[in-house]
Amino acid sequence: MKLLRSKHFFLQLIFLSLVISFCCCNKPEDSETGEKETVIETEPSNGTDNKPNPEPEPEPEKVLPSLGDVTKQVVLLGNPLNAKYPDGTQKVYARNIWDMHAFNNKIYFGGGNSSNYGPAINAGPADLWTFNPSSQTFTKEFTVDDEQIHRIREFDNELYIPGHDARESWDYGNFYRLETAGWKKYRTIPDAVHVYDIYKWGNKLFAAIGAGSSATTTIQISEDNGKTWRNIFCSYNNEAPKICNCFGRSYTLLSLNNQLYATYYFLPLIYTGNDHIFNQITTAEGKALYNGEAGDRIERPIVFGDQTVYIVGVTDNDHQYLPLALRHAKNAQQVARFDLPENVLPRDILVQGKWLIILISTKIDNTTYRNTVLLTSDISTETIEWKEAFNFTATTFARSFEYLNGVFYFGLGCETDVLAPATGNILSFAYSL
Repeated sequence: MKLLRSKHFFLQLIFLSLVISFCCCNKPEDSETGEKETVIETEPSNGTDNKPNPEPEPEPEKVLPSLGDVTKQVVLLGNPLNAKYPDGTQKVYARNIWDMHAFNNKIYFGGGNSSNYGPAINAGPADLWTFNPSSQTFTKEFTVDDEQIHRIREFDNELYIPGHDARESWDYGNFYRLETAGWKKYRTIPDAVHVYDIYKWGNKLFAAIGAGSSATTTIQISEDNGKTWRNIFCSYNNEAPKICNCFGRSYTLLSLNNQLYATYYFLPLIYTGNDHIFNQITTAEGKALYNGEAGDRIERPIVFGDQTVYIVGVTDNDHQYLPLALRHAKNAQQVARFDLPENVLPRDILVQGKWLIILISTKIDNTTYRNTVLLTSDISTETIEWKEAFNFTATTFARSFEYLNGVFYFGLGCETDVLAPATGNILSFAYSL
């Protein structure tokens, strides 16, 4: 019995040795022993027969809706200028919302009238108002010592208001700037009876003014952020530079083809940057920019892509203007007119992202206007495709508009012949771009 047990034990030892030997011969290789490793390689699986993951499809481009007539959906927010310029008086004209500007989640706008002729002669001091969409409230934020707020400009995250017609002596003209501490008045532009426009170009400020004397140029320059100003000289027909008085008034400063232009009757001037001189463009170029000889004003200029879009107007009621045409230009030689029906007038221009947005009005009769918002993303082609976003009717035309956080805002206006009671109304309509 003991012998059988010993033999059985011996056989178990032999079997165990064979097993250990087999396992050692097939041990995976590691970096220290150099023994071979059996590796099974597999391709990653995505559940589609190991084919590579397909590229994600791009999101379809958003198609903006054409809503047609939205008159019933337009919201009347109020008429804050009504208290100062009441119904049933000539002062209704001073409720014109000459400009609107979106800034810091508020809509800025103003009225007044700087004309020496009726209605509403010299209707200042003009109030600057804001509308806050969050609280749905109007606030009188500031009052300028001028008869009218015609333009609101923005440069380097600061707002500027040129003093359209100072209520003080004509020794100096004003401009106003919204700085960190609030609005600040600068009464520093010499002999500026009117300051029609202000523009920041590089590190310099330029002002287009109505000069009080022929010894003052109608384009002024400041190299210390508006503290002091001096004359700009102009070169006409390659003559030696001289005082640039431009018939007493320059109305608009604009960027065109990466150059600064200053406008006056028919022949705009180009800033050369050399010795602070503006050069006059040719008569042919001036006529092209001004839509022939019909217009004498360039208004609402805005850069869109490599072109400048603007309204051609004709001076009316002293300092105001009537719109005539809508044009776009790459430079003074490449100018084209947007085709609008004969009874349609351009009122204002915006750029939002890839969209150029135009506000136009159509007069149905003296108490009915159709106001329309048009959009396009490309003006480089000969035939421009406009999309009508929406339209609404009102008892007068929308003179200005703005866009903020998915909502359009409109300021209604009037001309001197019909003092519409709706003048000064602020409207809104939600439309997602």
